[in-house]
Amino acid sequence: MKIAIIGKDASAPWYIKQWKIAAKTLGVKIALVNMKDVVLKIDQKKGVRAQFWVYDREEKKIKVKDFKDYDILIRRWVSKYYVQSLVLGWYMKKLGKVVLNSKLEMILDKVSQAIRLYEAGLPHPLTWQALRPCNAKKLLSQVKKFPVIIKPISSSMGRGIFKAKSHSGALKIVSKKDLHDLLIQRDLDMKYDIRIFVVGGKCLGGMKRIAPEGDFRSNVAVGATTEKYDLTSGLKDLALRAAKAMNYEICGVDVMFRDKKPYILEVNRTPQFKGFSRTFEINVAEEILKFAISRHKHNGLTKIFASKKKEIKFTQKEFENEAKEVKAIEEKEKKEPEFIKKEIGVSKIISKPAPKFEKHQIDEIKKDKSKIKSILKSPEPKPNFKKTKIASVSSPAEKKNQTPSDHK
Repeated sequence: MKIAIIGKDASAPWYIKQWKIAAKTLGVKIALVNMKDVVLKIDQKKGVRAQFWVYDREEKKIKVKDFKDYDILIRRWVSKYYVQSLVLGWYMKKLGKVVLNSKLEMILDKVSQAIRLYEAGLPHPLTWQALRPCNAKKLLSQVKKFPVIIKPISSSMGRGIFKAKSHSGALKIVSKKDLHDLLIQRDLDMKYDIRIFVVGGKCLGGMKRIAPEGDFRSNVAVGATTEKYDLTSGLKDLALRAAKAMNYEICGVDVMFRDKKPYILEVNRTPQFKGFSRTFEINVAEEILKFAISRHKHNGLTKIFASKKKEIKFTQKEFENEAKEVKAIEEKEKKEPEFIKKEIGVSKIISKPAPKFEKHQIDEIKKDKSKIKSILKSPEPKPNFKKTKIASVSSPAEKKNQTPSDHK
């Protein structure tokens, strides 16, 4: 089995090592592909082809490999090449390959996530969106409670996120020239969050991420410390519902509490797992590959059941018995030329040949037909009844009292 993994994991030494260890353990071949090396060919005659071109330092030449030769495509963190990864995922799905995450949708920002979570009835902090700084300022005038969190719609790893403790502080942040497409969110004022890692409808565990001193961000990338967190059945259910709402088979669900109530902050479609692996001492890459392989096996079974019907094969003995039955039926049909006969569930109509007549016989038949027609056309004679006097009838009692002379 061959698995292609696209994204920044292909250029990060720690992740490369984890994927290679997992592949060796499971006995599969992997190719770690940087999205910059992906080449697409769209030919009106030959169709679409997706390849990756990698320079081989030993042979000192570029090697060309086709994605169609791989059974599984795992889409990891691809940053600005997200749309290109969607095209590659579409291409692989057209070839009947397994693609993770399989739902190829344009969910790029946190606003669309907020809408999905709202539609699924899941708790999420109060959120506003403003694409122009002037509109962001108008929105801030409607905010009654501070602090608020201000960040770009598509930010990641804690970059570009600000916390405004007052209205004036928020105005200064949105006035920055390099900030645009802003998301304003009510701050839950907590020092930690919980990252729940979900793979294939299963929670691998919960990791508590504690913000570093003097910072409000709990991302591992900015220096947050981590520890294990015992997940309740309610938190597991919340994380799985969030993954389902986003249509993600692999994701990281970030949860925070306020007044003992959990809120989903974000559902990350390509979560980094360096901190999680160290906290739980497990190889998350191996868990992802296991799920991908199980999907591939299921996909293979689906193809078998969806394929054309199996051809019915008979043994030599069955052929001989069939031939004997057919011969017996033919013999029976010769001896019994009936109108309708039913053999082995099939109705067959056998018609006799039409009789032949001489000319004088035909003339006589025509005459007979004309006589019949004239009889049918003539009116029917009315019945002629004779009127007779009906004698009175005596009762049995009167007959008994009558004398013999009376009978005469």
